[in-house]
Amino acid sequence: MAEDAEGNANFSVPDEAVAALRKFDGPIAIVAVVGLYRTGKSYLVNRIVGHQHGFKVGPTINACTKGIWMWSEPIPFENSRGEKLQLLVLDTEGIGGTDASSDYDTRIFSLAVLLCSTLVYNSLGTISEEAIGNLSFVANLSQHVRVKAAQGNAKDNDEDSSKGSTTDALSSFFPSLLWVIRDFSLVLEDEDYNEITELDYLNNSLKLREGFSSDVQAKNRIRQSLTSFFTKRDCVTIVRPLVDETKLQQIDDEPYESLRPEFRTRMEKFRADLLDQLTAKTLQGKPMSGSMFSTLARTFVEAMNSDGVPTITTAWDHVAKTETKEAMSRAMEAYQKQLAVVIENDRTGLPMDANELSEQHKRIKKDVKTNFLKSAVGEGAIETYMPKLKQKMQEYYDDACSENDRVSLELCSVLFVKLLDEHITSCLPNAPGVNDVDMLVDVAAVRMKLDRMRDTYMTESRGPLRDFVWQSKLTDASFVAYSAVLAWEQEKKDEEIRAVEQRARNAEAKLSTVAATEEILREELEMSRKEGGSQGAESQMLMIKLSGQEQEVEVKKKQLADMESKLKAAKDKEEEMKKEYEIEMEKIKLELKEERDKEQPVMAPAQGGCGCVLQ
Repeated sequence: MAEDAEGNANFSVPDEAVAALRKFDGPIAIVAVVGLYRTGKSYLVNRIVGHQHGFKVGPTINACTKGIWMWSEPIPFENSRGEKLQLLVLDTEGIGGTDASSDYDTRIFSLAVLLCSTLVYNSLGTISEEAIGNLSFVANLSQHVRVKAAQGNAKDNDEDSSKGSTTDALSSFFPSLLWVIRDFSLVLEDEDYNEITELDYLNNSLKLREGFSSDVQAKNRIRQSLTSFFTKRDCVTIVRPLVDETKLQQIDDEPYESLRPEFRTRMEKFRADLLDQLTAKTLQGKPMSGSMFSTLARTFVEAMNSDGVPTITTAWDHVAKTETKEAMSRAMEAYQKQLAVVIENDRTGLPMDANELSEQHKRIKKDVKTNFLKSAVGEGAIETYMPKLKQKMQEYYDDACSENDRVSLELCSVLFVKLLDEHITSCLPNAPGVNDVDMLVDVAAVRMKLDRMRDTYMTESRGPLRDFVWQSKLTDASFVAYSAVLAWEQEKKDEEIRAVEQRARNAEAKLSTVAATEEILREELEMSRKEGGSQGAESQMLMIKLSGQEQEVEVKKKQLADMESKLKAAKDKEEEMKKEYEIEMEKIKLELKEERDKEQPVMAPAQGGCGCVLQ
């Protein structure tokens, strides 16, 4: 996974490795196998992953592995505690190669230690002084790995380096050590021939030697570093797989079943025990995924390439921030998708009730927050990115509220105009083509129609601005309707008064005609009386006509008096209707005002004005 680039000892984490690591989507347990070159490390790695072939195994003295390689496919397994994990296996370049410096070996070993949760050290034969001496670079690990970043001036840096890179501090971050001794042929007994365990054999070999010579002190320094850095350790011994030396050089070509039974038994037990004791690699208490691991590896590699000292806590903080930032992005994307499903639903989408939208927002927000906290790493990173996530969700929710308001305003306004035309405008007395059956002829009829219109509107309208639209448009619409009906009633009464006045004028005209006729008859009668004699009969006739005319005059006067009485009553009625009209209009205005006050009309909100505070 980390390769030597162009022979200049700079490491890199290829994009192919990062892509492969993304397939490790669950908690991972990482095993790194280290050891001297040409000691069969790669074969051991192949057995760990459960394959005959995989990592290259060769018979020559040249190293087959350069840098650090990984098995690119997740290997699912369950440990003895029932934890379901994915195994990631690293094969490292052999220590002590002819073309590698001790500094290069230390960097490879340090990187393996920093990356894995269990370090398998592969060696041959026995744990001899030479085998321990081959790990002399372990004593200098504190110079290549730091727990905390140095701060302050040079003197402070030295002190911080001493404090931050002490053996005890490093050991708390280092993996467990499993020393695998291959081709082992000794009997596990102590000096008194008592049977001992493999771990006893390891610990006895790592006991400090007596003496004060520089050679003894150097050896003890290696032992002390091993026991201090790797406080949790174990040992496994495995016999030689084949007796035939020729076949041993091409062991990966030999069928596994042809190997010595005791070798296969020990190898299978080694793998089973290894998987049982493995635990997830964690970062600040959070199980590490493949993505987190790739970020961690690149952080350590960049530090090494810049001639710096990899700092564990700094690298971990970087991974925590990177993972938490990505978790925030995934959480925000999930929030947007889930809210989009809600607002784009054909049946229940926008416009929708403001409380319903708020409840959906709270539900989605709670789910997103839970998933974010599952993926986020480190309290510091969470404290940094949680407020940002909340702000982003609030902004997106505010936009959704504004869009909900806009759609609600548009739908309800169109609906109000449609219902107003159907129930009121088309039925007013002055509406074109209105018939007597549908025409609204009084205030009571208008009120009944408005009630029906309201019921229909409240059934079909949706969204937070339904009440605002109704209340803002109702006053003007109802006032126009009431005014039209009352004006029509007034016009009807005015027509009645004009008819009565016309009949009165006609009666007066007739009365004048009758009165003139009566005057003429009186004059003729008077002339007849003066002439006397033969005019007696004619006078008698004139008197009869005059009497009839007088009666007709009386009738006409009575009719005129009736007309005048009716006219006065009509005018009194007109005055009364005017007063009633004014009272009715004031009453309507008062009712509309009381309705507005009672329902507390909602003002149209400004953009983003939903006012929901994210918890």
